[in-house]
Amino acid sequence: MNLCAITNYYNKGYINEIITLNKILDSLHITQNDTYNFNSTNITYSINKTYTHALIFMDYRVSSIEVYRKFFDELQIPKIFVIDTIPHHSKKLNEDFIEIYINGMINSFNGLPLNQQILIYENYADGFIFFNNNDVNLFQHYYNLKTPKPFSIIPPPLGKKDHIKLNLDNITPNKNIGFNGYPSNQSGLFDLLNLMNFNPNYRLNLYGTHGRDDVLNEITVNHLTSTIDRIKFKGKVKNDEKFFKENYIYSNLSTYDSFDYYTFFSLLNGSVPLISETSSTSLFFKSYPFIVNNKVDSMSHMLEVIDKTSVDDIKDILKTSFEDIKELNNENNYEQYKKFLDSL
Repeated sequence: MNLCAITNYYNKGYINEIITLNKILDSLHITQNDTYNFNSTNITYSINKTYTHALIFMDYRVSSIEVYRKFFDELQIPKIFVIDTIPHHSKKLNEDFIEIYINGMINSFNGLPLNQQILIYENYADGFIFFNNNDVNLFQHYYNLKTPKPFSIIPPPLGKKDHIKLNLDNITPNKNIGFNGYPSNQSGLFDLLNLMNFNPNYRLNLYGTHGRDDVLNEITVNHLTSTIDRIKFKGKVKNDEKFFKENYIYSNLSTYDSFDYYTFFSLLNGSVPLISETSSTSLFFKSYPFIVNNKVDSMSHMLEVIDKTSVDDIKDILKTSFEDIKELNNENNYEQYKKFLDSL
């Protein structure tokens, strides 16, 4: 097994997607020298000679299929697409949101039409890696491929087995809720707005970038920060330790995600995740008690429960949940990839 990666993720200002990519590459010993972009000229001949498999990390935010078709036509080794999101489900969620809240606005989705997305998967994929069962079901719903393709569910790793540790030294109970990612309707920001309206003692600190749907996400952030002065947008996180120490609660109220790294990082660093049951990330927290539906009474009740839970009990809860996620390590990730690729 000699792997390379081909991606169009870099230089787009992403947060979760870049962490996901880099964590997977690190676990599979794929270096920067083994990582290529689709615009590299005259590189496919060398790739075909050097590697046994290519892992494809294809961000859906593209405007033309031609560059990718040409590249894939020349790439002769097995191509394994790593699916970190379902593009047309994101498109549908945006359409639903616009219809309800911003009637008349054009959807800012910037990706391939459905038939071209299917063409890429149908003609060029030799296999798929998914992060969770939900994405498998959504993929099959939107992309009805004529030819069945092998796939495996392999969530990204959090790091080397002996490096994944629980740090509870900086737990600081307060009324701050933190978020880091691309703030959007999918990230549950309108649910957070409702939560803040009904809980005036709390403050919300938004960190991140506008992400894949810049226009709609920027409108969403501007609406939140202008509606409630306790909601602040603070740009990119510069110091993780400070972020987790200042924000006792971490918000993942996503209506859809695949694998939100900062939810895991928050738990590992003593910031209490508040997780929506609609988030696929919740699938990895089997014994975690602070999972809510997106109704304001459910979320408000859980804030009250967290507030009344002693620090010692919070530590015990985080320790128990840590046991559920520590299997997401580099060593296990490598073995699962090897098993799947050897089976092709």
